[in-house]
Amino acid sequence: MKNLSIGRVCLLLFAFAVYSSSILFSKMASLHEVMSFGYILFFAGVVLALGVYAVLWQRILSFMQLNTAFLCKSVTIVMVMLLSYLFFAEQISVYNVCGALCIMLGLFVLAWRK
Repeated sequence: MKNLSIGRVCLLLFAFAVYSSSILFSKMASLHEVMSFGYILFFAGVVLALGVYAVLWQRILSFMQLNTAFLCKSVTIVMVMLLSYLFFAEQISVYNVCGALCIMLGLFVLAWRK
């Protein structure tokens, strides 16, 4: 991860934000009746977000090893937690924060070893 430029780090974070948005669209789809217009619209958002993420993921793998890229994907847990708080007013408990911190600490420890 030492050869990453600012642009590549931004691409990585953008890809994870797109992936996190697919989870947001999925939650929004679940709030609508199955096969209603809202459900289909948000489900299409899930498919679109995952399609864009697949293209971005392939681009990321062109400059980063799979094990490193997948390790960095744990950042999406924090993104989803924050998006859930912002868009759905879900509560973030001390346990959620501690769990996210443990995951991030593990990410930094494993990245540091390389």
